[in-house]
Amino acid sequence: MKKYLCFALATLMLLTALVGCNVKPVTPPDDNPTEQPGTTDPGNNPGTNPGTNPGTNPNQPTPGNDGVAYNKTTSHEVADGNFVFAESQIYQHQNNNIVIVNVKNDTSSNYSLTVNCKYFDENGFEIYNESRTYKGWAAGYQRYILFIPFMGFDSYTYTIEATPYDGVCYDANMSLTYNGIRVGVLNKGPIMYPTLWGMLKESNWNTERYFRVATCILFDNTGEIYGIYTNGMQDVDIQLRDMELRSVMPIYQHLEDGDMVWPENLTGDLHCVVVPYTASTDEEAWNNSDMPKIWGEWDE
Repeated sequence: MKKYLCFALATLMLLTALVGCNVKPVTPPDDNPTEQPGTTDPGNNPGTNPGTNPGTNPNQPTPGNDGVAYNKTTSHEVADGNFVFAESQIYQHQNNNIVIVNVKNDTSSNYSLTVNCKYFDENGFEIYNESRTYKGWAAGYQRYILFIPFMGFDSYTYTIEATPYDGVCYDANMSLTYNGIRVGVLNKGPIMYPTLWGMLKESNWNTERYFRVATCILFDNTGEIYGIYTNGMQDVDIQLRDMELRSVMPIYQHLEDGDMVWPENLTGDLHCVVVPYTASTDEEAWNNSDMPKIWGEWDE
C-alpha cells in the first residue's frame, strides 16, 4: 500500500525540466478557453489489435513529425534485420541533459532489447553508465526510449543486445499519446489556483493485465524543453478506447488574482514525447522506468 501511495503522489507532481508527439494544440483566443484539444485521431476500428500485425499501431512515433531535432540515424544489425535508432540532439534543461531516441524493430521477429549506455564529461571521462532492458519489442514496432541519466553530460556511447522473445508484447498493443492542455485547478498550500494541465489519451488492446508507468517530456512553442512529468503506476486490466487522462501534467499555475493568463511560450505549436514502460508486475514496471531516479526507491 505504501508504494501505491508513492505512485499516486508521483502522478500529481511536476519535475520542471524538459518533446513531442504529433499533436498540435490550438492557440487559445483572447477569452482564455478551457482546453487546447489534441488533434490526433488514432483511427483504429474498435476491437482490432494492432499488435498482431507488425507496424499497424497508428500512434507509433515517426521521426520528423514529432518536433524532435534528430541529428543521427544508426542501424544495428540483429539476426533477421536491424534495430534503427534515430537519435536527437543532446537537449539541456537546468543541470540535466537528455537524448530522445526513436527506435524501430525493423525485423520480422519479437525481441527483448538491452541498451547499454555510457556518458562522458567534456574531458572524455566516463561519469555514468546504465543498462536498460525493453522486454517484448514486437516485430515492426516503433517507440521512444530515453538516454536520461539525470545529470549533465557532454557525449555518450551505447551498444545493444537483442534476444528472441516469445511472451506478450504489451507496448505494441497499447498507445499513450499527448492530448493537449486544459485549464483546471491545483492547490498550493491551502489555496486552489488556476492550473494548466497536460492531458494524455490511452488505448489498450491487450487481453492480459499489465502495469504501466510513463515519462512525458514537454516542449514549448520555441522548441525548448519545458518540463519532465511522470504518469505514475497504472494497473491496466481492461481494454480501453481513447480514454482521456485529464490531470497528468501540472504544467503551469496562475498564482495571481483573476483568470488564467496563458504564458506565451505555452500557446500554439507544442510537442510532447510520451515514453511508456510496461511489465507484467508493478515492481518490474517501476524498475524499468525513470521513476526510481525521479522519486527514489520505495519502502517495502
